[in-house]
Amino acid sequence: MEEIEIKFEVSDFSGAREKLKEFNAKLIWSGREKSLYFDTSRGRLRSEGKVLRLRNQGGGGNSLTLKHNLGKSGRFKKREELQVQVDDFDLMKTILENL
Repeated sequence: MEEIEIKFEVSDFSGAREKLKEFNAKLIWSGREKSLYFDTSRGRLRSEGKVLRLRNQGGGGNSLTLKHNLGKSGRFKKREELQVQVDDFDLMKTILENL
């Protein structure tokens, strides 16, 4: 999947919520999440424009994601995002730590 992302600071969420309602946006998940990022000791993934993330979304499950930069267009970052569901968060964490 290709991801196009822009980040910006929001000081007043009420205006952002109203704009999302105009676009008929729907909340698909709410809660706390835990994200762990992995790289080599020399930062090889980062130097290649890659991110490897293990995420737990509370009751929403676990996922392992690899993101790779495809370039930038103005303020937008384009990345390829590969993601797989993970049954056991702690076991996958141990596997990644041992690589």
